[in-house]
Amino acid sequence: MASFTTDLTPVSAAVVKKDLGRWAIEVFFKESKQRLGLGQEQGRSFAAQVYSFTQAFFRCRLLAYQLEQNEQFRTTGEMFRHLEDETGKLTYLERLWEYLTTFLNTVLNTLAQFCDPGPQVRAYLNSISTTFNHFSPMQGRAT
Repeated sequence: MASFTTDLTPVSAAVVKKDLGRWAIEVFFKESKQRLGLGQEQGRSFAAQVYSFTQAFFRCRLLAYQLEQNEQFRTTGEMFRHLEDETGKLTYLERLWEYLTTFLNTVLNTLAQFCDPGPQVRAYLNSISTTFNHFSPMQGRAT
């Protein structure tokens, strides 16, 4: 490691300590950009930018807290990969489909209070859901 300075009084331990602090900040911003979505907000609103940064920093603190509580992981990277594999990313299309099926089930349950829509309607809805789940070329943008 090379360090350039005009002040000749600092001891090498002080220089290393200062560089370690800077390195921690650099690693934090790099991980936040890559893994937590820092700086990926493309809105023009200042409030949207502030919200995006707040969410990224909140996620970082949440990961740090989980890292302190969970002795299984040594680094936030290991924990993040585990959580990412565990939760996965819902695509826009999957979220839309989840919303529509919830809406249709609510409508069917409301109609069932007044009249019986029949098992054919529910079977039709289930067949659409099964077809959707097995149709892999229809993938949306990850959100």
